[in-house]
Amino acid sequence: MPVTTTSLAIGIIAAVLQALTVLRLLVFLWQSCRKSRSCAARWCRGCWAQCEKWLGKVSGTKKHIKACRDIQRTILRGFCACFLVASSIRFVHVQVNVAANVDPVYLAVDIPLLVAHAMLLTVLLSPYQISPLALDFLHAAGQLLCAVVIYFSEEEDLQSLVHMMLLPRLVTALWAQHGWKALVGHCLCSGVLWWRDPDMMYAAFETLGSQMILTCILHRHISFLAQQQINLSTKRVSIDDAAALMSGVCDCVVEVDSSFKLLEESPQLGTMLFCENSAATMAGADFLDCVVSADRPGVESFLQCDGGSNPTMIARLIDSAGTQIKVELLQLTFFTGSGASCRLVGIRESPDFTGSTISPLKSDGAISSAGGKGVPDCSIAFDAVTFDILVASDEFENLFARCTGHFADFEQMSIYDLSPDVGETSLSRRIQGAVNSFNHTKALPGDARLMLGSFNFLGVCTVKAVLNLEHDPALGTLVGTLRCMEHREKPAGRVRAKRQSLARKSLQGAPPTPPPERSNKKTLTYL
Repeated sequence: MPVTTTSLAIGIIAAVLQALTVLRLLVFLWQSCRKSRSCAARWCRGCWAQCEKWLGKVSGTKKHIKACRDIQRTILRGFCACFLVASSIRFVHVQVNVAANVDPVYLAVDIPLLVAHAMLLTVLLSPYQISPLALDFLHAAGQLLCAVVIYFSEEEDLQSLVHMMLLPRLVTALWAQHGWKALVGHCLCSGVLWWRDPDMMYAAFETLGSQMILTCILHRHISFLAQQQINLSTKRVSIDDAAALMSGVCDCVVEVDSSFKLLEESPQLGTMLFCENSAATMAGADFLDCVVSADRPGVESFLQCDGGSNPTMIARLIDSAGTQIKVELLQLTFFTGSGASCRLVGIRESPDFTGSTISPLKSDGAISSAGGKGVPDCSIAFDAVTFDILVASDEFENLFARCTGHFADFEQMSIYDLSPDVGETSLSRRIQGAVNSFNHTKALPGDARLMLGSFNFLGVCTVKAVLNLEHDPALGTLVGTLRCMEHREKPAGRVRAKRQSLARKSLQGAPPTPPPERSNKKTLTYL
């Protein structure tokens, strides 16, 4: 039979491609030799070590081996499901033809198909975990059935059946616990093919080489996926521990991805923003949508810079009613197995001040007046019965922070915590005297004002204050407002002397001053 033009063109194109392939291989070898004279020896040693690793047993830690076998079991069950569907279609075809009095049975294929169907159905229905020995047995049985199909098939059908057996041979090789067992299985099928038809020698070697290469590559991917699962599970435990730790200091903790989308639903964030069952707190929602539009650029840059030297920032969130909530954001950055960055963002409500509004007291003792024009009100409201502080203004909170160096939760404090003075001239005694003299049935709010004079504020500065008292019908109690008119820092020596005096008094065993008792007698001695 003469060679056609098409065959000649295919042969020429194949020769050109082969030449380019050989040329690229020679360039690679030349570059490798230039880098190191011993490159070939190292490459051979590496190939030999890799072959030993692949032909040997699945190695690694116990967790790694268990993860590899779990992946093999997953592949087995997936293949079982697909194979059962395909074989069922074949059985239906045979049954329909038998019903039509036609014999479509192909013994070389249908008998091994029945055996494989029964075997894989047993695997799917078994309630027990498949052991490594069972995986090896299933691999050996699968390769043997493929060899049986090739051995008993007709010569005219041999080529098509060989291509049909490629996928089952490759998948069953992935269940082998030793690399050499997969190699033996491939050699068995390719050897039977060569023995049946010597003219298919090239096809036998081609299938053997391609199957071995694909099996080796897929085994390496199984090992890589197993190690990745171990790393992710370990990292997941660490992230959960970090989230639990952040939850101890934050009102809520959310997990966001690199595009600041919530990875999980956050009912705590929904509670904070009063958006029950809202899509704003569900997985996939944009966290920046919960931030006030003016603060979004700053929050975005804060999350992108991975914290750095400034791991916290003040921002404002907006709730479902449109109210702004001042919060402090904390973040912790981590990376997933694919290399994508994710973040744990801790959120806690912040008082109405920031660190930048706090300035230290002037060391020269300059006077700061609260009665000046444009200066915010420096005052606190307290329960005049229990002396518990109800609320403090922004300026008073800043004054407290400048004097102590830290902020405080005023709702957990009382008037007794504001001044270390004791005795008749203490702040609590002065306020108690004013309360005892107050008669809310006759005094007007404008008349219920008393100049308390100066008192020692936290042992750091002297504050001149005015007291206002009025009965609050909503709270059902007497409420006092302590307004600071001006404050002056105490000289360091005087503060130190006062502290030393208090220390000497405590060492001498002086009895502590009892808390003031409020008299039930009320008189009209108000100024």
